[in-house]
Amino acid sequence: TANSCGDNWKVICSVPTEIILKEKNEVQIYIVIVGIITTLIAVSLTILLSLKISNPVNNMVTVLDEKAHFDLLTGILNKRSYEEYVENVMKNAGKSEKYALILLDVDNFKGVNDTLGHEYGDKVLANIGDILRSLFRKEDFKGRIGGDEFSVFLNLASVSDDEYIGFTKKKCEQLCKAFHNNYTGDDGNYKISASIGVAFYNVNGNTFSELYKYADKALYNSKHKGKDTYTIYTEELES
Repeated sequence: TANSCGDNWKVICSVPTEIILKEKNEVQIYIVIVGIITTLIAVSLTILLSLKISNPVNNMVTVLDEKAHFDLLTGILNKRSYEEYVENVMKNAGKSEKYALILLDVDNFKGVNDTLGHEYGDKVLANIGDILRSLFRKEDFKGRIGGDEFSVFLNLASVSDDEYIGFTKKKCEQLCKAFHNNYTGDDGNYKISASIGVAFYNVNGNTFSELYKYADKALYNSKHKGKDTYTIYTEELES
């Protein structure tokens, strides 16, 4: 206490191991830094340890999250996540908002696997993922929804009411053109193409299942016409 230290001393601070005293008549402060340094070291070690533990955990969570939402072969959304994202957008969309569901099926893909092998077929599918990323924007959801079936949910918010159909047709034409490549394997060349069907949100339906049904009918019509083309759904396809 202050009395036990004499009249010239007064207690002003205490730490776990030492007492800091200040002499009344002299401006002299004895700073005990042992406790402070010990505390800082302990805090630093705690932070470093937590970083070492959390970084691998965070990285693992990120990897698992990617595996849960993305198709590992193509790098685009898997079927479940694609459908969920599209459905969520439509639930929150206004009646005047415009979207197109583009459904794409690779023509003659079975022949690629049978002729050139499944490993080469996987390379073709991976390349399709690259094609979709290059042709469409970030706001256009892209998904692999089957073995050789893909889909794009085209955001038409920036396109006027007079131009959105023409804009969608242009995208489909670009998509068909992008498939006009010869995929060369050890056994020679094998050409693939794409058959495409399109349905519009708020025109043909307002749920994923409705749009998929009509886009699929349009896609079937593209196959029936000889493949390597696109069809936009109309009621005439029902006849």
